[in-house]
Amino acid sequence: MKRTLKKNYIDQGFGFPVRIGEVSMRWTRGEWIPEIDFFRLQSRLLSQLPFKKSRLTGVEVKFIRSSQGATLTEFGKMIGVSHVAVRKWEARGNDATSMVWANEKLLRITLLAKQDRADQIPDLLDSLRETLPAEGATWSFDECGRAQMRRT
Repeated sequence: MKRTLKKNYIDQGFGFPVRIGEVSMRWTRGEWIPEIDFFRLQSRLLSQLPFKKSRLTGVEVKFIRSSQGATLTEFGKMIGVSHVAVRKWEARGNDATSMVWANEKLLRITLLAKQDRADQIPDLLDSLRETLPAEGATWSFDECGRAQMRRT
């Protein structure tokens, strides 16, 4: 079994691009397969999404909802909207959801609270006071697992 190191691997497994600094690759059945701990990667993404510097996209909202194991209705109730609103946001795909900013802030705060990180809410609110950049970025993780957004 051959192994190598590939830099700047981009994974699309969560519905949006996630750039991973260095990924061990394994030669299996005639192709290179990345060795990724998707559970750990999912946890990292969920911990970073509240602090994202641009508006959430439809696929990111769907990722958040799916990771909670919530139906459209259950997810909508968490932030006080109907299932129709959630479906509309998710249908935006890779584009920003165009949800009301107050709802997006509440979603980000709720995500922190569900991760038992309520102590970080003041930091989140401070970071959200800054002007949000335009859409069109990908997640990037360095070899230490630190996340950041990169312009595409």
